[in-house]
Amino acid sequence: MKKMKRTAAIAAAAVMAVSAMVATATITGSASATTAKSTVSIENAKARHTYYAYQVFKGTYSNGILSNVTWGDSIDTSKLGDIVADIQADADLNALTGASALTASSSAQDFADVFATITNGKSTTDYTAADKLAAILSNYMSSSYASVDTHGGTTASFDVENGYYLFVDTSYDSFTTLSKHILAVEGDINITLKQGEVSLEKKVKDVNDKTGVTSDWQDAADMDIGDKVEFKLTGTLPQDYAVYDSYQYKFTDTFSDGLTFDETSVEVTAGTVTVDPAEYTITKTANGFELKFNNLKTAVPGLTSADKVVVTYKATLNANAQIGATGNPNTANLEYSNNPNKGGSGTAKTLDDKVIVFTYKTIVNKVDENGYPLEGANFTLSKNVNGSWVVVKEITDVNKDAFEFTGLDAGDYKLEETKTPTPEYNKIDDILFTITADYDIDAADPKLNDLSANVTGGKASFNANATDGILTTDVENKKGSQLPETGGIGTKIFYATGASIALGAGVLLITKKRKKD
Repeated sequence: MKKMKRTAAIAAAAVMAVSAMVATATITGSASATTAKSTVSIENAKARHTYYAYQVFKGTYSNGILSNVTWGDSIDTSKLGDIVADIQADADLNALTGASALTASSSAQDFADVFATITNGKSTTDYTAADKLAAILSNYMSSSYASVDTHGGTTASFDVENGYYLFVDTSYDSFTTLSKHILAVEGDINITLKQGEVSLEKKVKDVNDKTGVTSDWQDAADMDIGDKVEFKLTGTLPQDYAVYDSYQYKFTDTFSDGLTFDETSVEVTAGTVTVDPAEYTITKTANGFELKFNNLKTAVPGLTSADKVVVTYKATLNANAQIGATGNPNTANLEYSNNPNKGGSGTAKTLDDKVIVFTYKTIVNKVDENGYPLEGANFTLSKNVNGSWVVVKEITDVNKDAFEFTGLDAGDYKLEETKTPTPEYNKIDDILFTITADYDIDAADPKLNDLSANVTGGKASFNANATDGILTTDVENKKGSQLPETGGIGTKIFYATGASIALGAGVLLITKKRKKD
């Protein structure tokens, strides 16, 4: 687990009464609480978060109304002039009843009377003015009144004195979002936060070369070196997406050396919209790329929390590809805005999601009938692609007795001997074989589980090593048979006897002639 670092940022939505509802939280409370202490319960709290309560006003609480208002313990009253200036500088807030008359010397009750107007004329889902007020007040809190650390839980609960409070969400790490902060009048209240988390899913597609059928999106595939591999990134949006004024969204994709990114293949959709490439930037990195929306809100208007952002692209499996179980991993993460406060900044990041592409190697050992290495043969390896044999590689190195075909995926293959070691050897029959691989198609960390080759024609037998991704076979050449032929010693004797007879006949002829004379 990466070392968590503590980050703090303020989140926010505001109401002036218990009966009101904010964009990122639902608040319910007692209708007639009169006790001096109240219990605050935050539901849907997130692990590794701390929630703080800042007391803005003290007073007497009854039926959702705070009276006899005085300044709370958390507000820095030396900064009242700055608070007034910030309120009056904002058109929405300055339009509130009495806001223009506020001064640094105005009483707590005067401020409370102005704050009480923030929901006048507003619908239950429109809290623009309240958001702005909460953001301003968050800058002038000197110390928290109370806090609670969720650790691994989902409920935060603490007791506070009756009053008017600003609730602030902070986080331990950069893998989570923050809630908008909440202004609420005490009695006992329950605050139910909307979840703001974002997720990323990365997938890859496989292709059956023999049939041309493409798989569904999955977590692993196997490919030939040179193949174009299809990838998909799917990012979600948080439940409180609507409350953000600006929203940064950045995909980071990291390749192994065996994959080469094709920038021209990138397509992006958001919801039902195909996004114009001018609305995002693609930056190539040393080992991948980044695709970034500076502001998704303006790049694709009208998106909701139910929509998804999808990036598809292709990468080529290249000659640097790792063979076997190591495979060629490809990881991605998503960085996104995590602070919905007015003027808020900061981002969170998802954990990496990984897919992997496997490829394999076949080694052919050329031997004679006695199992001894035999040099001088040429081979051609072909693959069944859509019902036709397509040449994968030709081997013409006659000085070797072993040949490698590197970067193969599962499928049907044909090995042909195109030249025998020497003319005295017989040509082998074509070897037909099928490579089969078993790997995880739905796993956080996909594994190559098994590798084999089944011979369907010719004479061969393969040994498989799934870890190394190697299939090995011996291919045997036999010499031609030495058949009987005419000639030899019998012919020579025949030739010698014939010569003797001819010579004897000549001598006899000469003798007879002499007698006659």
